Amino acid sequence: MTETTAYTEFPKRQINWIAFVGALIFAPVFIQLIGLALTVVAAPVDASAGASALVLVLAPFFGLKTYLLFGAPLFALYLKFCGSNPWGLAAVGFVANLISIPLVYFDAELAGNDGVHFVRNVVGLGCFVAPIWAFTFGCFYRGFTHD
Repeated sequence: MTETTAYTEFPKRQINWIAFVGALIFAPVFIQLIGLALTVVAAPVDASAGASALVLVLAPFFGLKTYLLFGAPLFALYLKFCGSNPWGLAAVGFVANLISIPLVYFDAELAGNDGVHFVRNVVGLGCFVAPIWAFTFGCFYRGFTHD
């Protein structure tokens, strides 16, 4: 007896690439501006709070390569198969940050830095910042596409 089983596919969605690139650019810039504003407001009151907010300002200098090389393709895959849920994209951003550990390590070693300490600092910071950028990316993409 031959029996065919129904194969269910994920629904594939169209990605609006203009909105994708716009959200990809605006998300880190927006978070950087919020970090700058928090630094200006918090630094006179409490130096440690100002330094904590400064992390958001300096994050693009350390995490932009990871964001573009690992985050952007994973964001595109997530958008294609799962839609533009910002919370889901935040989880994807966290995973993209963890996947980037070998690249960050070898990049640090090639630059002459101690790879283990550099990975600990950059990826550790990225575990905090990457989901924020990815969530903001999802909000911008959803807003640009009216999804």
